Amino acid sequence: MSLEKSIESLQKTMMDLIEVVKSIDTSNEVKRTTFTTDEAADYVGVGREVLLQAAKDGEVKHFRNGTRYLFRKKALDEWITIKEEESIIYRDEKNYMDYLQNELRKEAK
Repeated sequence: MSLEKSIESLQKTMMDLIEVVKSIDTSNEVKRTTFTTDEAADYVGVGREVLLQAAKDGEVKHFRNGTRYLFRKKALDEWITIKEEESIIYRDEKNYMDYLQNELRKEAK
């Protein structure tokens, strides 16, 4: 192998190694797996009291640490999905009820 090709190969290997080193997380920071009530409310886009009431009513999974409520991201995602589905079902039922009321009014005339 020529000297130029050896240098090119070495440069490519070094660039690959630099990319690997850049991707290593050296922060030693502990990754949190839970949200506080305020963080969870911000994440799902509802008020703090709405989320606390849902937790108290058993609608959203959580656990308590003393007086603090803690939520996992997965539990919040599941709760929001359920709320979305409920809103779609309610909207469909409301539309159907409006339709039935209109039909009854037509028949009454």
